[in-house]
Amino acid sequence: KCEKKCKPNEKYNDNNKECINACPDDYVYFIKKGICVQKCKNGEIFNVYYMKNELYKDGEVINKIGYYYITNKEKYEVIDNIKKTINGKLKAPSTAKYPSYSDWRITINEGELTAISYVDSQNGFGAMIRSNFEIRIKDNTVTYFVFDGNQYI
Repeated sequence: KCEKKCKPNEKYNDNNKECINACPDDYVYFIKKGICVQKCKNGEIFNVYYMKNELYKDGEVINKIGYYYITNKEKYEVIDNIKKTINGKLKAPSTAKYPSYSDWRITINEGELTAISYVDSQNGFGAMIRSNFEIRIKDNTVTYFVFDGNQYI
């Protein structure tokens, strides 16, 4: 089904097959930390976005914010669990040196978390080497895992 793309203050009317003003008078935006709430002056909310991702429209939840946002507490827990997984691949896990939490690249999109980072550790000959890795997790299941150029999942 193709719908006409409406302006932010409009909604699509299935009956007339046209865009109509979503509010009887006007609308206002409330934006804070990437969240945009569009509401009528009468207080009725008609759109909610997070970083341009639609969460709520015309009285319906479209997506959950957890599909696009991770708290610092969640980030630290994920990183700690990933470190345990990576340590299982190392020849000398006790020598592992990871970057600080802030230096990990963590993104989440449509519920899939991607973590990209590196670890410095000793190889089988005792030399310190850097290994890069990327891991993707969706619904608490690893869906993609590349370590030191080798794809495991």
